[in-house]
Order: sequence, then C-alpha cells, then structure tokens
Amino acid sequence: MKLTRYRIWMAGIGLAVIMLLASVAATAPILRKNKPLPTKVRSLAGIKQFRLRIEPVGHHLESVGITPNSLEAQCTKLFAETNLRIVSGSDAPIVKLRIFYVTESSLQNAFGFSIRLSLIQSMTVDRLGESMPLESYSLQSLGIDKLKNRRKILLETVDQLVKRFILSVDRATMTRDNQEAADDR
Repeated sequence: MKLTRYRIWMAGIGLAVIMLLASVAATAPILRKNKPLPTKVRSLAGIKQFRLRIEPVGHHLESVGITPNSLEAQCTKLFAETNLRIVSGSDAPIVKLRIFYVTESSLQNAFGFSIRLSLIQSMTVDRLGESMPLESYSLQSLGIDKLKNRRKILLETVDQLVKRFILSVDRATMTRDNQEAADDR
C-alpha cells in the first residue's frame, strides 16, 4: 500500500515539474538577434536639431484657422517637450510638413486629405560623389472625413505624425547608442 502511495506521490511531483517547465518555456522571452532598423529609420539616429518648414496651405484650411503659423506653433510645442531643437539659418536637416486637402462637388460635406511629414538632410550619392539634400524619412496619413470635422481631424493627424517622428528619432538614436556600447565591450 505504501509503495502505491509513493508512486502516486512521485508521479504527482513529476507532473508538477513538467507543468512548471512547460509554463516557463511558454512564457520565456524568445531570444533572437536584433534586427537592424529600416534604413529610413536609421537615418534619424543622432538628430538633435533641425529646421522646421511648413508648406503653404490653401484658403479652405486657412478659413478654419489652419495656417502655416498655427501649424508651426503646434509642432514647436510638441518638439519643445523633447530633446529635439528647432533652429533657423543653419545647415541642420529640415523637417517638412505638407498638407494636401481636396473636396469633391459630388461628395457634399466630405473632404479628403494627405498629410506628409518628411526629413530632408544632406546625403552623399556615391555614384556622383556629391552630397545633396535628399528626403531620407517620411510619414504620411491619408483620409476622408466629414467636412465639419476637418479642423479637428487635420490637427490631430499632425500631432500623431509629429509624435511618431519623435519616437522614431528616439528609437534610432537608442539603437545606435546600444550598438556602439555593445561594440565597445
């Protein structure tokens, strides 16, 4: 009788160990080599300052208070909360914001938009042996919405693109710094 209880007890312990190992294996992080960031994101590493260029907007947007000046103020406020500085009159890269806005007479009370945030910086074209200003990174958002929502939608979308840009700069810089630290070891 004792032998049977012992076997049951040992089987229970064995089952518990197997379940514990299985749960650890299932929840353990999967180790993989770090994938390099896409080239366009890597091009953001180490950016600390830039010039901000807001492209002109049409009269449809200006009539609801969306002007280059108001967009510049909005972007400046978001960048002020980071380590990124907006400068003027330097050789710093350019962050450019452009809004395309369309309406269609057959679609009353609706509008379409495309907002593009891009980084233009000096890059070397090897086959030409020249350095020239080129777009190395961009984000774009497209949408259609009700005309009455245009101000809210467009300003929220600009916020989202600027925040995504800031996160991408941070990610690229952190990845580069971590790689340099690993190389130093």
